[in-house]
Amino acid sequence: MKLRRLLPVFALLTGQTCLAASFTVFDPLGTSSSFAKSISDDGQFVAGRFRLDNIIRSTLWVNGSLQYVPLVIPADPLVWRLYNSFVNDAGTKVIGTGSRLASGAYFNFSWIPGAPTAPDYPGLTYELIGASATCNEFVTLRISPGGDFISDFFTGNGTSTVTLPNIPGSFSQGASTMSKTGSVVVGTAYPVAGGLRGFYWTPAASTVALPNPTGNSLQTADGISRNGQFIVGAVGAFSSTQIFRFKISDGTTVFYDITGLEDSRPSVSHVSSDGTFVVGEAENPQGLRQPYLLSTTSAPINLNAYISSSFGSLLGPWQIDRIRDMSSDGKKFIGTARNPSIGKSSAFVLNLSGANVSGRLTLSDFSGSVAAETVTVKVRDAGGTVLETIPNVPLNAQGDYSFTSNQTGVRTIAFQGRTWLTKTVTNVNLGAGTVNNVNATLVNGDSNRDDAVDLSDYTIIVTAFNALPSSGNWDVRADLNGDGVVDLTDYTIVITKFNQTGE
Repeated sequence: MKLRRLLPVFALLTGQTCLAASFTVFDPLGTSSSFAKSISDDGQFVAGRFRLDNIIRSTLWVNGSLQYVPLVIPADPLVWRLYNSFVNDAGTKVIGTGSRLASGAYFNFSWIPGAPTAPDYPGLTYELIGASATCNEFVTLRISPGGDFISDFFTGNGTSTVTLPNIPGSFSQGASTMSKTGSVVVGTAYPVAGGLRGFYWTPAASTVALPNPTGNSLQTADGISRNGQFIVGAVGAFSSTQIFRFKISDGTTVFYDITGLEDSRPSVSHVSSDGTFVVGEAENPQGLRQPYLLSTTSAPINLNAYISSSFGSLLGPWQIDRIRDMSSDGKKFIGTARNPSIGKSSAFVLNLSGANVSGRLTLSDFSGSVAAETVTVKVRDAGGTVLETIPNVPLNAQGDYSFTSNQTGVRTIAFQGRTWLTKTVTNVNLGAGTVNNVNATLVNGDSNRDDAVDLSDYTIIVTAFNALPSSGNWDVRADLNGDGVVDLTDYTIVITKFNQTGE
C-alpha cells in the first residue's frame, strides 16, 4: 500500500485533514515490561499491569505518572499477580482480577487511589473481562466443572448478579467485553451443531444471536463501541475471514475491505462510538501482529506506517503491537508497543486528537470589554513559516483563551488582536497533547492591523479625534483603549508605541 494514500483515508475516517499526535511509553524502570488494558475517555487515566521484582502488579497511570495498586489483600498477603485492570472515566476507581500464589485461583479486586485494596467481591473466583465507564458494572468469565464457558454480569460492585442465558441451540458461551454504558455485553457462543456464533446481551433483550448474512459457521463478536451501539467481529477463518460491523439500533451489517490481509489471520477489536473508526490486527510478513485501521471503502491502513509517514519519528524505536482500548472518538489509543533493540514490550498512549492549548492574554492599554475581543492565532515552525492559522479565538473577561491545534512538535505560537501587535511564545511543545499557561501581553496601537505602529495608525487617530460612536468621523479602529471616545489617551498610545512592530 502506498503511504501517500494514508492521509486522505485517515482524514475521511476522523473528519480532520491534519492531526497532531503524541506518543507516550510507560517505561518507568527501563527494563521491565508493562501492559495497558483500559483508558478513560479523556485519555488522562490508564489502567494496566507492570512487572516489578518478578511480581505482576496492577497499575494506574495518571497523565503518565505511575501508581501501584497495593498488593496486600486482607487475610491473603501472598498475592503474586494482579492484572486485567479497568479504570473508570473519573480516574477514581480501579477494578480487576488477580490470582493467589498458593492456589492460583482467580479473585477480583477493587481499589480507590490512596486507599487499601478492597477484598474480593463475594463469591467471585473467576476472571473479570470488561467494565463500564463507572466500574460499577462488569462482566466476568468462568469455566464450569464440565469445561463450558459461562458469563456473569454484575452491578453494584457485585451485589447483583445475572448469568447470561445461552442463545438457543448453544451449550456454552463466553463474553468478550462490554460497553462503557454498562448495558451491553458481547461475546461468542458454541452451538451444539458446531462452529461459533456471535451474540450480544442487554438486560432488556436478554441474549440475542447476531445476524449472519454470509452463512459461515464461524462467527465471533469481538468488540463493542463505548456507547454500546456498534459491534465488530469476524466470520470465517484465515483466507476466508471477513470483518464486519453490526449496528444494534437498525440491525444492519457492513463488511470491511481487508484486501491484502486475507492470508495473515486478520481480526478486529475496537470501534468508535459513531461506527466510523475500526481497529483490527493482522500478521505482517515477519509473523508479527500489527494494528490496522479499517474502512468500508478503502484498503486497510497499517497504523505504524501511517504514523511514520505523517509524523516522522514520533514512535522513535517503538512499534505498536496491539491496541487494547480506545476513546469513544477513536483518536486516543492504548496498548502495547515493542522496542526491537531491547526486546521488550511496554504500555503506551497514542493521542491523535490534536493539541489543546490554553492560557491568558493581557491586552495592554485597554479599558473596554475584553470578552468582546478575539485574537488570531498562528502556529509557526522554528524558521517562522506559518503552519496553521486559527482565526477568531475568543477571550473571556480575564483574557483566558483555549484552542485546538492540528500541529505537533515544538512550535511558536503567535497572537494578534484587533489593534494589538503580534506577540509570540516560543518553544511550545504541542506533542504533549495538552499545553497550559501559554500566556502573553499584547502591545496596543496597531489601528490598521499591519503589525506596525506607524504614520498610518497616527493618521487614523488624528482623523477620528474627538469622535464618538454617533459622530460622522467615528472610526472604531481609533478607539484604542475601548472607552467609546477617540481622545488624548488613544493619541498617547500611538505616540508611545510608535515604530514598534509585531513579532
